[in-house]
Amino acid sequence: MKNILTLLMTPIIATVITHAESAEIELWIEKNAVAENQVTFIPYVKTLHFSNLRYLLEVDKQGESGRSRTRQGGKLFLQSDQPKAISTVSLNLKAEDHYRINLKLYDEQDKLVAEVVSEAPDNLP
Repeated sequence: MKNILTLLMTPIIATVITHAESAEIELWIEKNAVAENQVTFIPYVKTLHFSNLRYLLEVDKQGESGRSRTRQGGKLFLQSDQPKAISTVSLNLKAEDHYRINLKLYDEQDKLVAEVVSEAPDNLP
């Protein structure tokens, strides 16, 4: 249990990258420890108006066991002012591991409208 406790005490950097259209979009990633060395990340989105958006979720993890990368995308049909979980990502993490989760939202014209990044403990090379 020591590794997961150390990881949970490590600061998480969550950066929302703003775009002109993002004032109507709230985007965040929740992090939950579910077992020793296992953490789930759930990205959420909420909009002020009914929206059809496309998302791209990229996960990059690096540690002693190597590096893994995952990409997932899809369409979102959002009701106004109702948070929606986009996906669930589970990672086995040790205290010395690095990860980066990047979620991007695009409008119907394929224009980037919102982005959030979560990483710990620092940038991946």
